[in-house]
Amino acid sequence: MRRKCDGYAGETGQPPLQTTSTAVAAPGAMLMSNAGSFEERRALDFFCHYTAQQFPGLFLDDFWCRLLQLSNIEPAIRHAMIAVGSIHEQYETYMTTISVAGSVADTSHRFAVTEYNKATSSLVKRLSADSNSVLTTIVACLLFISLEFLRGEVDQALTHLQSGLNILSNWREGPRASTESSTVEEVLPVFERLSMTSSLFGRPAYQLYTQQIDPATLPSSQVTFDGLPGARKSLVGLVNVSLQFIQSVLRRKNRLEVTFEDVVRQNRLENLLRQWEQSFEALTGRQRWSLPEQNSITLLRIHQRTILIWLLTSLLPNETSYDLYNANFEHVINMATEELVDSFANRSPQGGRASNFSFEMQLIAPIYFLAIKCRVGWIRRKAITHLYKMASKEGPWDSIRSAKVAERVVVLEEAGIDRSAGQDLPPEWSRIHHADIKCDKHPTTGQQLVEFLSKPNGEWKTRQEYLVLS
Repeated sequence: MRRKCDGYAGETGQPPLQTTSTAVAAPGAMLMSNAGSFEERRALDFFCHYTAQQFPGLFLDDFWCRLLQLSNIEPAIRHAMIAVGSIHEQYETYMTTISVAGSVADTSHRFAVTEYNKATSSLVKRLSADSNSVLTTIVACLLFISLEFLRGEVDQALTHLQSGLNILSNWREGPRASTESSTVEEVLPVFERLSMTSSLFGRPAYQLYTQQIDPATLPSSQVTFDGLPGARKSLVGLVNVSLQFIQSVLRRKNRLEVTFEDVVRQNRLENLLRQWEQSFEALTGRQRWSLPEQNSITLLRIHQRTILIWLLTSLLPNETSYDLYNANFEHVINMATEELVDSFANRSPQGGRASNFSFEMQLIAPIYFLAIKCRVGWIRRKAITHLYKMASKEGPWDSIRSAKVAERVVVLEEAGIDRSAGQDLPPEWSRIHHADIKCDKHPTTGQQLVEFLSKPNGEWKTRQEYLVLS
């Protein structure tokens, strides 16, 4: 059972994030120091009691709770937490409501923006006094990312992410302040997962370390871990390296210029993903798990199987190559049971407030991948139904927007099926290789611009449409 943040070590046994300052308040006084206005106290209270519990999603993580101590001595972090708490409360209160109390929402939004500006100003002052303060900078960066996700400003959020990754990459390769090393290392896994999320969202895969990892040189020993957190961390690393490989060979496969080295690297990554699966099954078969843990286990299996399908098709230029893995797609949709989807549609910490936002990527991305890359009618339609049912956001991923884009992909692709000739899958010429949601909106209708990339006559064709995605 999750509990509210109180400043003590949480479920993972980790203490609050430490800084070089000795000004540490007593846990019970966290919300009282620098009390501020009623609006500030309300937003900070919402962050502590709800946001910190809901951002991790299905996986328990006390990182957000452990920001309390840092916020007590860093104004930039405190103002950023207040801004995020305010925006998050607005999102949970208004985003799924047809009729919005405009004046109330506008006033709250202005307050959040004011706190956001205070956070950036405080951060600039902090860096002017100590340009090497990496911890404060990257924690503020994470809070800014979460705020932009909540506002729906995905590109701005990913710009913040790029800045944070650059800072961490330079920090890893340069001299480190010993006082911050251990606590900055605690934040790295959050950025590694964000890097994975960004890549899956269509942005270039980012290597957190300046030296590019060659899959062929990765350790050949059996992939092992001693618990679900370790399994998750291991899989995130494998997904990130796989995404870097997939993006690196994209142009070569489209030009039919795949090399023997590409095949070797693909085979190496496939073996590592299958080793992870074997180790994971050995781990999960050793004991009984609670229902939330069972859901986490299923989610990790879905992630592993989805990236494996993508990897196995990464050197084949035709979209029909995905048809070779329809049995795998069916396995994934069968794992995404109604009970699992219901747990995301009604996500709520035990005894807590329900939420339809998670900072972490969880189920939306793999189910969307299923809907656009599997051309078996009943599978992709069931995936779209799941996306609508979840009606939630996970970082940059919006299940409703994803469902609407996937529906349009289905219509465009299935228009090419010749039922009279016995076809039941779309032909290659009508298949969509990529669907990209643009920032542009129609000047009068407000509809979102979406680009669909296909190859109907051996030549690339881009189709642009304005769609209602909200």
